[in-house]
Amino acid sequence: MTLEKHYFIDTNVLLDDPGALFKLRNGNENNVYIPYHVLLELNKFKKDPRLGHIVAKVIQHLTENPDQFHVLKANGVAKSLSSLVDNYILEEIEGSGIDNPILVTNDKILQLQAGLSGIPSESYKDSSPFKSVAEHFTGFISDETDLQPNAFMWSGKGKPIFYPPEGARVIDYQNRIWNVTPRTVYQNLALELMIHPDIHVISVQSDAGYGKSFLALATALYLTQQKKTHDKIYMSNP
Repeated sequence: MTLEKHYFIDTNVLLDDPGALFKLRNGNENNVYIPYHVLLELNKFKKDPRLGHIVAKVIQHLTENPDQFHVLKANGVAKSLSSLVDNYILEEIEGSGIDNPILVTNDKILQLQAGLSGIPSESYKDSSPFKSVAEHFTGFISDETDLQPNAFMWSGKGKPIFYPPEGARVIDYQNRIWNVTPRTVYQNLALELMIHPDIHVISVQSDAGYGKSFLALATALYLTQQKKTHDKIYMSNP
């Protein structure tokens, strides 16, 4: 049996990843609340050249999904923003009347303050401060209205759908390149991009040890030695 959780999101989490709203909600499993003073902080950052586009994405998520997220009303008159804004956020959580609230913040001091108020807190594990829109893109889209060139989307049957230049297709097969067989679906999709003749630049990002260089070199050998579509292999290190 899955127990419903009540997450209260701090500003730094939304600036790290606007998609945290949906990830924490996990479908319809949990409730997500945005303290009123978090909105005031977002309003302060909307003209920041580094953060403005992220704030716009957060507001878009909230306005387009009014039934999925709960914005808390300020207790009395909203306080002006100051160094004590975290205290106001804690006051709003305490005054919400929600049983078993969980504050989601990457601010360690606010976590300590929440503990003193008896409010459990968690760090947001997908924290990625100051990423650009491009860096937040994982290669997957949630639906076809967000379609990007060469993106992937999960089908209802759990198979990835690929959207290359020639049209969409389901990837229900495993690539085998230069005697290399991918171990995960994501490695398989990386190979799908690398061997496509009409996709000329591929950027693959992950933590160390997930096979990025190995797959790229295997593809390079396959294209130069076996397919003969390329003449040289260049490798560079940062």
